[in-house]
Amino acid sequence: DEPVSFKAVVPLEPLVELGDLRSIQLERQPVEVTDEQVDEVIERLRHDAAPWEPASRPVQFGDLLTLDVDGTIGGEQTINSQSIDFVPQQDNPLPVPGFSAHLEGMSEGQEKGFALTIPEDHHQAQYAGQQCDLQVKVLSVKEKKLPDLDDEFAKGIRDGYESLEALNSNVRQQLTETSENASLRQLEQDSLEELLKISTIQAS
Repeated sequence: DEPVSFKAVVPLEPLVELGDLRSIQLERQPVEVTDEQVDEVIERLRHDAAPWEPASRPVQFGDLLTLDVDGTIGGEQTINSQSIDFVPQQDNPLPVPGFSAHLEGMSEGQEKGFALTIPEDHHQAQYAGQQCDLQVKVLSVKEKKLPDLDDEFAKGIRDGYESLEALNSNVRQQLTETSENASLRQLEQDSLEELLKISTIQAS
């Protein structure tokens, strides 16, 4: 029966006094696409299009391997993976840092045992700093057979191109458009930052 009183706190728009926009003088960064950038994209497309084929040589970084892997820490089996696919890379920390380096030079059918130390910052803290004893068998080794850079390669890429020259032209155009958009976004960001410098913003 008594009058009800409410009290609320609501946000208000700040008071903004813009500076002189005409005083902002910025230039858009020029866009230049180099032959090296185009070649890098073409090489990635070439690598993606390459099939995996059996390799009759020792393991190299970047090969596709099929492995049996057993690992124990303090007598406890922590890894038991059979017929897994694995691509050894120098900077690959899995399953344990240094694992890939021990695979380099192995051959199909070869077995090898080695020990690695689990990093102190390992996500499973109970194993941090401990020795992991590993037993690995290489079941198969495959490598990528890169196609020749010719018109046939260009015709097989995505939607297909009439020639290698047409593919290069398309890649250069896409790189140019991407660089121009990035240059425009940077100009917009720089303009906003300059506007903030010459403007006054007062919170309500």
